[in-house]
Amino acid sequence: MEIERFRRLLETYGADFDHWPDEDRAEARRLLAVSTEALQAHREQIALDRMLDRGRGRVSGQSVARVLDALAKPLPPQNPAGSSPSHAFFAQFAMNRRWAPTALLGAMAVLGFIIGIAEPEFDQATDFVGAVFDSHLLGDLGL
Repeated sequence: MEIERFRRLLETYGADFDHWPDEDRAEARRLLAVSTEALQAHREQIALDRMLDRGRGRVSGQSVARVLDALAKPLPPQNPAGSSPSHAFFAQFAMNRRWAPTALLGAMAVLGFIIGIAEPEFDQATDFVGAVFDSHLLGDLGL
């Protein structure tokens, strides 16, 4: 195994060879036994793995049980007592997202119409492309 492949595998799977693909473990151990560069890279990865492990939050079993219990409880009624029927209608309308694609398509059509009226000097798409390139807009982007 070459050192570059060893480093890539270290970065991908970490320092623990048990997490590596089966076919690479034996070669990695052989390289580690003969290469000081591989040994140094492995030590650095061990240190990084330890730092990452310390940074992970620990979740207790009680926390998991509390969240699962909260998820298992039924939701409150959609129309609480005292709210008006119109409030319930608008709340249901807002929760129903099937209208969103249609509204977005309509907004895009209106915007296209307005842009078409506001910029009558662009008779063809090539005029627009030429104007973009001539205005150096793309130069600011490094293109």
